[in-house]
Amino acid sequence: MPDISYREIIVVFKRSRFIVALIAVLAAGCATPHTLTRAVLDDSYNVVRLEAWLDASRQPINLGFEHPAEIGEADMARILETIRIVRPPGFLSKLILKTKTEAFPAFTPEEAKTFAKPLAAALRTAAPSERVVFFFHHQRSVYKGTSSSGIVFVKDNRLNILLGRYLMGNQPGTPDIPVGGNPFPAITDQDFYIAPGPFQTLQEEKEAPGGREWVSPQRWLGIDYTSLLNPPAQPDAPETEPEKAEPGPAAPPMNLEEKLKTLNKLKEEGLITEEEYNEKKKELLKTF
Repeated sequence: MPDISYREIIVVFKRSRFIVALIAVLAAGCATPHTLTRAVLDDSYNVVRLEAWLDASRQPINLGFEHPAEIGEADMARILETIRIVRPPGFLSKLILKTKTEAFPAFTPEEAKTFAKPLAAALRTAAPSERVVFFFHHQRSVYKGTSSSGIVFVKDNRLNILLGRYLMGNQPGTPDIPVGGNPFPAITDQDFYIAPGPFQTLQEEKEAPGGREWVSPQRWLGIDYTSLLNPPAQPDAPETEPEKAEPGPAAPPMNLEEKLKTLNKLKEEGLITEEEYNEKKKELLKTF
């Protein structure tokens, strides 16, 4: 083993300390969060927070969101009630039970009312750089409760709702959602999509703004909420003329005998006088 002087030991020690310090600084930089968050609602089951992503200088990235956005609680509840989800049946359900693919409301009226309050409050206080992240708990029965997660923001006069998960967790066969974590799963582990209704369109983008999370197909809904809440008046239908009744087939002309009988009946019923009867009778007989 070669001899090592005291000075060499000191140099190696100092270099080691520098390397350790450098590693610690780099680790601290990596550990520094890339987002700033503000809580709007945070309990054991539900989370609604405002989230801004930061650039290299630790400043919020302005994503051009039209925030703050004034959408009242009642209007937000109406909007949420219009969102419809499709969960395609499995192969055996199709084959054996003949289950059909149908769309159903994403939120019950009570859920929409509950979720609307913190969601409207978040949009009302959000900055143009902040998106709304949510984890919402659905208590569909006494024994089961499932959660949905995603983000919401307003841009281009549209309310954008991106779903990462829907009715997932707290039931056999599905993992629980880590409430307050990433609203989008790393791997698509659910089969569902949004069925757009009036004034709603599915967006083609694959990457969520700000967080750059991958959005599964047909789970990014853009809503023209102004038109949805106040649909434009439909033009009055032009008035159509009532259809004229088709004339029925003409009655066959009466012969002389029938005419005389009719004339006599009119006289007996007092509808014509004796003089009128005699005059009309002469006219008829002239045609004989």
